[in-house]
Amino acid sequence: MASQPLKVLFHLHPELDTLDFVGPYEILSHATFTPKDSSSDVQKAFQNTITAVTPQITTDQNLTLSRHIPITEVYATLADYDILIIPGGGSPGVLNGKTEPLYLIAAFAALPKRKDGRTRYILSVCTGSLFLAEAGVLDGFVLFPYNITFFFVWELRRRELS
Repeated sequence: MASQPLKVLFHLHPELDTLDFVGPYEILSHATFTPKDSSSDVQKAFQNTITAVTPQITTDQNLTLSRHIPITEVYATLADYDILIIPGGGSPGVLNGKTEPLYLIAAFAALPKRKDGRTRYILSVCTGSLFLAEAGVLDGFVLFPYNITFFFVWELRRRELS
């Protein structure tokens, strides 16, 4: 059986930080591997897919990005993905509005274990970790965010308790 690239799903949300998306996207786009059987040439290590609620989103830096697949279609095939990547930025809109990617994160984390033993991963960049926390996937973990994120988390907790 030939090795297949890992399927990576990036979620785009309004006002995300451009670098939080394009940095990981570029690195994964260039990653390659040589299969163990070495009967094959070098292959791409990752197959990147972009989803969003709307066909296009605008980043905080006013860059317009387009999705590959609507989020409604992603939910139907979510178990096919190996990695979910959530960029930071746009935090107030997502957190105050309780919008995507919160539900996508929770659905991905709730997927049943794979029968073949392969693991799924959720990665976040910068304040994307706030979305993971809000979706409940970090419950029970001790986290050490950098200073500004600490204040966002503190404010969320303060609102929750008041």
